[in-house]
Parts: sequence; C-alpha cells; structure tokens
Amino acid sequence: MALAITLGNALRRILLSSMPGCAVTEVEIDGVLHEYSTKEGVQEDILEILLNLKGLAVRVQGKDEVILTLNKSGIGPVTAADITHDGDVEIVKPQHVICHLTDENASISMRIKVQRGSWLCAGFYPNSFGRR
Repeated sequence: MALAITLGNALRRILLSSMPGCAVTEVEIDGVLHEYSTKEGVQEDILEILLNLKGLAVRVQGKDEVILTLNKSGIGPVTAADITHDGDVEIVKPQHVICHLTDENASISMRIKVQRGSWLCAGFYPNSFGRR
C-alpha cells in the first residue's frame, strides 16, 4: 500500500508539471489601488473579484500571453461574456460571473492578462518563468 501511494504521488507530480494551460496572471482595475479596497456600485470587494477571475477558463491559440479588456456599466451581473477579446481567445464558460453592479451609474473597467504556462505543485508558472 505504501509503495502505491509513493508511485501515485510521483506520477501525479510528473503529469501536473507537464500539463500546459492558460491562466489569469495580472489584473488592472480602473480606480482601484490595491486588492483590499472596494469599488462603489460593485457588490463584491476587489479580492472577491480577483478570486472570481482566478476561476476564468480561457483557451489561447498561438500566443503565450494576451490582454483582455472588460468594460461594463449599469445594474446587473458582469460575466465572462462581457470580456472583449480577439479571435485567438476562447472563453470556455461565458456565463461565469465575475461581479455584480448594483447602481445604475456604476461601471467597471479592467484589463486582464492571460498567460500560457504549466501547472506545478506550487501553482501556475508562465512559460517565461525562470528565463532571464
């Protein structure tokens, strides 16, 4: 039994280290200085918005990094379908909720950097990680 666990963990680490994918690595939200602040007219705080963006599933073809933009105003949910992108990007789950705007005059504008990389035990590493 102990040998099976040892082999299983080694196999898991090898498979995860070679699994490529894309993830959100940077976010810039207009009018926000740091992740512990709030934005007027937005139900969620910035930290919760960042956690929701972490769950964004994106496929990028032919590029190592892309910049996506999101601009939305008025009452209602802000979803992944509101993100503007070029033809090289596919939003896997467009109904994924990022935040909710609660005021008619509320708006949110952000730039989202998505990079291609690999999953390691400590988290996501872009392809450029470790290169100088």
